[in-house]
Amino acid sequence: MKLVSAIAALALTGGAAFVLAGPNSAGASGMCTPEVTADGSVLYAQVYDAKPIRQKPPHIKALLPKRTLGAKMYLYAQKGMTKEYLQRAAMCHMSGDTPAYEQDPLRVDGIKSLRVYPSGGAFVISVSAKDQKTGKEIWKRAETLTTQIDSAAADHKASTDL
Repeated sequence: MKLVSAIAALALTGGAAFVLAGPNSAGASGMCTPEVTADGSVLYAQVYDAKPIRQKPPHIKALLPKRTLGAKMYLYAQKGMTKEYLQRAAMCHMSGDTPAYEQDPLRVDGIKSLRVYPSGGAFVISVSAKDQKTGKEIWKRAETLTTQIDSAAADHKASTDL
């Protein structure tokens, strides 16, 4: 559930990509009120899927496989939710002191950009890295998040099927 806060911050910037100095980037500090930071911790509960961001190296595309450079996290839109507010909440989450959970995909050193945009009845939070090592870590953490959500949903269904 706390991962959602990062997602909310992403939507706050209107879907624009932001280049960041790192998870503790000072750029978000002026817009991070306690209320926004608290809202950010709720957003991860809305994540229902994640996909890797993959691309080939620019100069020798035909010779090398695609590199993993981050992840896209998909979350259900809620009443009144805007991409601008999600962007803000995600950025505040990234600059905060405490990660939402141990494997938080928005708390990886080396994040290059964070972008939120609408997609049908949902929002996408796109997190890109400066290098492949960081990109793989972001993807691994986003994938872990969706696996945990799938497990929790299966446990809930099993308990209600009794």
